Amino acid sequence: MLKVKKIVTALLYSWIAYTMLSCINTQTRSQTPEYRDSLGATYTNPLMSYGPDPWALYYNGTYYYMYTMVDSLVLWKTRDITDVKNTPKKTIWIPTEPSNKHNLWAPEIHNIDGKWYVYYAADDGNTDNHQLYVLENTNKDPFEGTFTMKECISTDMDNNWAIDGSVFEHRGEWYMVWSGWQTRRVSTETQCIYIARMKNPWTLASLRVMIS
Repeated sequence: MLKVKKIVTALLYSWIAYTMLSCINTQTRSQTPEYRDSLGATYTNPLMSYGPDPWALYYNGTYYYMYTMVDSLVLWKTRDITDVKNTPKKTIWIPTEPSNKHNLWAPEIHNIDGKWYVYYAADDGNTDNHQLYVLENTNKDPFEGTFTMKECISTDMDNNWAIDGSVFEHRGEWYMVWSGWQTRRVSTETQCIYIARMKNPWTLASLRVMIS
């Protein structure tokens, strides 16, 4: 069983890396369903023909899958990741607040202490105002219950641009990593990778530290 899980995990990460090729344009997060190899041959992703910023979580025998839909957050649920395009899906969030109503990017679902959290980036229509947001659902099944807005995560004192947030646990502590700007853009910007320790699933407990 362990060997099978390792094979499935390897295939899943290969698929995620392969699908990430869909992020052609960081402004629109658009992609085309066909890909071209170095010899000029074209091929189509057999799992899904569309899906920028993919994320999959394996939890208690079930895969939960999300990708960038731009104007909403949609969750897939399946026991067979190879058949994800034919499995149930549910729209779990359509924003109404102007501050996070546009350009919803890179959603990730995580189970932390028995509750479900979805992290995503969004803005008010101006991409320079992208921030990280987190939703919470206390139901055991994320397809049930309701996701509610928990917080806009303040990543630094100036609330600089931040996208693509992800969280992980290490030695009993939770951490967030993301892509952000050092300062507000004037004419150009430099994206950096940051990390910070978390106080809880929606609050940072330390100053951000630049990784690269």
